[in-house]
Amino acid sequence: MRNNIVDYYKNDYDESKRLTLDNRHKIEFDIKKRIYMLYITKNHHDAKVLEISCGTGAYTIYLAQQGIDITACDLCEEHINKLDADVKKLGLDIKTFVCDATELPFDDGQFDVVIIGGALYHLDDEGKLKAIDEAYRVSKSYSHTLCDFLPPRQPCTDPD
Repeated sequence: MRNNIVDYYKNDYDESKRLTLDNRHKIEFDIKKRIYMLYITKNHHDAKVLEISCGTGAYTIYLAQQGIDITACDLCEEHINKLDADVKKLGLDIKTFVCDATELPFDDGQFDVVIIGGALYHLDDEGKLKAIDEAYRVSKSYSHTLCDFLPPRQPCTDPD
């Protein structure tokens, strides 16, 4: 499964353009940015945040630009390389890691807020549970984990 995901993003899909493809994606990006900022700043002062499956880092960069202490990880090395280049160009302080959402390389109870989204699109039910378990494991006991999963767009059907 891991190799299929990496190959898909390496060969078939440009993740860096996903959130600007169309209005649906632009709205998703804007809403999630607002939710993340509101939630993090309202519930955690000086939060340490982890974004699991960060892709090329659109949310990561936005949160860092707002002063959030953020660590980002993704399964695809190409995504992390692009994020690292953007981080350097923008002069931001973001820690990045290449890793699997189901086996995070972080100590228990390290983060105040954990965001997990992208990984949930690609994992089977068992993998989703493992990724969520890992998110909880690396969260502090009083922390919050924000999971999102938008199913693929389904065509509207007329109920009549």
